[in-house]
Amino acid sequence: MKFVTWYLQECKYRYKRSVAVIVVFGPLITLIAIAEEGPIDSLAKWLLVVAAVLMPVSFGKWFWPWLWMEEKASPLTAEQLLQQRIVEVADSVDALPDGTSLNEILGSMDEKQLRKVLHLLHQVRPGNRHLRDVLMRIHDV
Repeated sequence: MKFVTWYLQECKYRYKRSVAVIVVFGPLITLIAIAEEGPIDSLAKWLLVVAAVLMPVSFGKWFWPWLWMEEKASPLTAEQLLQQRIVEVADSVDALPDGTSLNEILGSMDEKQLRKVLHLLHQVRPGNRHLRDVLMRIHDV
């Protein structure tokens, strides 16, 4: 599944740039082709020239952020923010009880439990804020 997601992202970036290049530079190529034919003596050629000049400007301004600006990451949920704060506040997050990983423990807690863990971490003096000790205290209570 990861490969499919990666492949679709790559296709999106590749085709997005290709479409932009065609829309922005296509009219300029048309303008060059018209100019090579000789004098512009009909209304249709004049309209093509005007479109060939205006389209890259208008579409280029629209495509620029779409092509080169990074996509904004989705905002973090309240639980993810609390998990981030717990990791920042705790002095150590290793040697957790039952040999579980940090992501498993924090992922299994709801917002209320995460707030309690953060509150207990703040009650301990800096330098002794071990997540393992706080979790043991919560499970003993």
